[in-house]
Amino acid sequence: MKKAKSLVAVGAAEKKRLAREGKELVAVVVRLRGEFQRTAFELGRALRPLKGKAMLAALGYPSFRALCETKLGISKDLADELIAVAESFTADEARELGTAKAIAVIDLAHTLPGKHTPAGLLARAVKVGKRTLDVKDASAHDITAAARAIRQVRPSASKGGVRVAASERHVASALAHALAGHHVDAKVTAVAAAKATGARVRLELPMRDLGALAKCIAEVRA
Repeated sequence: MKKAKSLVAVGAAEKKRLAREGKELVAVVVRLRGEFQRTAFELGRALRPLKGKAMLAALGYPSFRALCETKLGISKDLADELIAVAESFTADEARELGTAKAIAVIDLAHTLPGKHTPAGLLARAVKVGKRTLDVKDASAHDITAAARAIRQVRPSASKGGVRVAASERHVASALAHALAGHHVDAKVTAVAAAKATGARVRLELPMRDLGALAKCIAEVRA
């Protein structure tokens, strides 16, 4: 009986510890969320432990998606992408690349045939059709276009059809967060378009906030 009570006490203590740690991490994510273009690595590092089942249970959430959408104010897809940045690069690499490019490199690594690491791609050129791409010096747009070209000739690498690349979805999310930081009530969506051109951005916001939009676009592209 004493042993059983002891185990219950240990479980309760661990749950309390996880809840305390989880709340601290949630506070970090909320604080960094508005400037995640510059803090993607730190955000990803803070988000990763919050995916744990024990942590979610201690915080009282049924899933990581529920935590993201109700408390953190970001989508689960974006959270997963930020976690991938923290897992794939060092802090210095992530800051040098910028979030959109880091996500594009991760996407390219997953798209290329064979086994590749995102960090490994930074050290060499990649053959895409008749073209050679220097990943380290290429733009996020060029890397995304390369991944799209590979999918066009390797349909089995994707679910088929035109899709929004992770890096393109990230740019739309970044713009939405930047606008929210300027107190603009806006809806920003990356919409799949032609394979050759990539996604389009669908944007809805009050006309009076066009000045803030210009500032936010500059922030996102910085």
